[in-house]
Amino acid sequence: GDDANITIRMHYQSVDRLRQMLDSELGRHDWYLLFPHFPIDDTTQAYALHQISRIPAGKLILMDRLIPGAPEDAGASYQSIEKDIPEIMASAVEDIRSFGRLRFMPLSVSLYGKIVGSAISDFCAANSIPFEALQTLPDDITVCKGDVFFLTGSRLDRRMVALVEHIRSRGLEIGRDVGIICYNDFPLNELILGGLTTLSTDFSEMGRIAASMIKEGTLSRRRCNCKLIRRNTF
Repeated sequence: GDDANITIRMHYQSVDRLRQMLDSELGRHDWYLLFPHFPIDDTTQAYALHQISRIPAGKLILMDRLIPGAPEDAGASYQSIEKDIPEIMASAVEDIRSFGRLRFMPLSVSLYGKIVGSAISDFCAANSIPFEALQTLPDDITVCKGDVFFLTGSRLDRRMVALVEHIRSRGLEIGRDVGIICYNDFPLNELILGGLTTLSTDFSEMGRIAASMIKEGTLSRRRCNCKLIRRNTF
């Protein structure tokens, strides 16, 4: 509303771009809300932490991801992939078992595909559910009745389109014969395939938590709620 002037800057997952923005913006604002979404290799993460440490911890709120090694005094409104996925999928474990096999496929723009895949693999191992990781979608993939596909990345990714074409070419019905679950929810998901089932953090809550920290002037670390949003595809 009228309580604040907000400036938005996009780093496009580039730490160099973040550095350039801090060079010009640091000291000009009362608060800094940062989405620390950068490649998760050790070198890039260390470089990111170095740049993040330039922001006074008492003015910093990390959004969506609590990057390891972040200043203890900084605030955070975040999701936890490693904890959220096993906890929320446990609520649907019998439905997943009723299908038969869970197949994980990270789509092309998925920054945290490896972390998501590991969490799903651990969940399947703990619940004796057959699991397969597909790094690509080969042209000759065999889609079987009873498969549940868990996808990350863009819902408009060409590989998702290819997956749907494979399913339909075998005369299988999505939601009944084959399940599809996507990670993180967006408004468009209500329309795709008659409603795309998602496992998602509550991003509206994430924003409210950060706003309350600013208004109250008290920083804390708050893990946001996550839920399975059931629609047509699972």
